[in-house]
Amino acid sequence: MIPKGDALDALYRFCAKHGKNGKIGNLSVNTIIRLACVVLDTNCFVFDNKYYKQIRRDAMGSPFTMTLA
Repeated sequence: MIPKGDALDALYRFCAKHGKNGKIGNLSVNTIIRLACVVLDTNCFVFDNKYYKQIRRDAMGSPFTMTLA
């Protein structure tokens, strides 16, 4: 797994390169990065019928983190 900061930098560069006027569709590149941060920082899981928020490390196996990597 690559560090979150490096992954977000790569996502920013990709969006900046492929976007038009600082946007991808109707979303600004900065909005996309902020949304990516929300997804990466909000890792929840269920164990023994209880909900937990993961606070250490990134969620392994989540669809977004696998795509971002």
